[in-house]
Amino acid sequence: MSSRSASAVRVRAVEILRQALRRRAEVPPLLAAREADLSPADRDLLREIVYGVLRHRAPLDAELASVSRAPLARLEKDLREILEVALYQIRRLDRCPLTPRWTRRSGRRGRAGGTARRSS
Repeated sequence: MSSRSASAVRVRAVEILRQALRRRAEVPPLLAAREADLSPADRDLLREIVYGVLRHRAPLDAELASVSRAPLARLEKDLREILEVALYQIRRLDRCPLTPRWTRRSGRRGRAGGTARRSS
């Protein structure tokens, strides 16, 4: 798995989490729609990240809240899900994210990177 495909998996995970959490959409159909063109390894990583963040959201959010300068409810759009995915990978998986590079495209590099560094 290349770093480019891992980044694409993280972006998809954030999108799925956003839809599942904000629109209360069912996860299995969201996964099915977003994983068809992925390799088996990337598909497994996507599922692990999405279900893992959902399973461990409370402790992830508690840790993020302890290091974030802003309350989680006031974070910029998508930033909470980005940080949850990054922290889940740091704490629960052997594949760690490159949060600053990954969030650069979303314009949230400084805040995401700083929060991620304070939690590690």
